[in-house]
Amino acid sequence: MHHPSLKVNTWGVSMDVAHFSPSEISLGVRDGFLEVRGKHEEKPDQHGFISRCFTRKYRLPAEVGAATIVARLSVDGVLTVEAPVPETAVPATFFIPIQVTISPKKSWSNFYAVIIIKSKICKH
Repeated sequence: MHHPSLKVNTWGVSMDVAHFSPSEISLGVRDGFLEVRGKHEEKPDQHGFISRCFTRKYRLPAEVGAATIVARLSVDGVLTVEAPVPETAVPATFFIPIQVTISPKKSWSNFYAVIIIKSKICKH
């Protein structure tokens, strides 16, 4: 399973759902979260019988419209969910110059710090 990502202009998640058929997986958006659910009834495996179910929730950026979300399931069982993020969205990382005063007469004008925004994309 991968954590949500914010590529340039794209939000997305990927996860291994190889134990589930496409009909056993559902996706939906509720209260600003993407919800991915999977459930299969008891079936045999190499150790006996097993049933599985899961629910994963990912906070969507406020700018992402539910109608723009696209989901793809690969033949090897990786579910990828992506949505475009409008250009007006705030980037997850950006640089802000910081003026550092060494003495009343000296300062560093080219000193930068990286500010990481705790966005609504995911909680760790």
